[in-house]
Amino acid sequence: MLLSQLISITANTSASGPVNIVPSDSFRVSPTAIVVNVLWFASLLIALACALMSTLIQEWARDYVRDISRRQTLNERPRRRAFNHIYVRMGVERYGMDGVVSKVTALVHVSIALFAAGLVIFLLDIDPIVGGLTTGIFGALVLLYFVASLLPLLDTSCPYKTPGTYLLAAVYWVYLRTGFIIPGLGTISS
Repeated sequence: MLLSQLISITANTSASGPVNIVPSDSFRVSPTAIVVNVLWFASLLIALACALMSTLIQEWARDYVRDISRRQTLNERPRRRAFNHIYVRMGVERYGMDGVVSKVTALVHVSIALFAAGLVIFLLDIDPIVGGLTTGIFGALVLLYFVASLLPLLDTSCPYKTPGTYLLAAVYWVYLRTGFIIPGLGTISS
């Protein structure tokens, strides 16, 4: 509407008085645009938080290596160095540094999923063919990710663990710990 007013003003070169441009109150943001923006901005914020956390983890790992290899004197006894190593390692275990690293990795996966979901919704709203093809590709990648997450639960020698593997293992563990009634099979309990 504003653009059409500007074009009419430009076309009418004889207008020499002040121009009143009235903003339109009829513009409404579509629900699809809101959903896409929420997904994309959530993805962006999570990715930025992961970048910050990755930098911190790298610094913590550097400090850990420095602390376990620190020597007080040149003739320090191996027993004292071993106790220092154990002490530093106990701190890493107590504060769950390994868990923090795996959670940052999981957040990167969540960020990618949110971005891809926003992209699919955005493209489906613009063009059904492009959106459909993107949805198919995204669906194939999700299936591949699910298979890579499930394989280590079926074969413990499989190296393809993802954050989804731990989520599937937790769901399976809860399933085994609580009794479920399956029609035709009865109660399942551990």
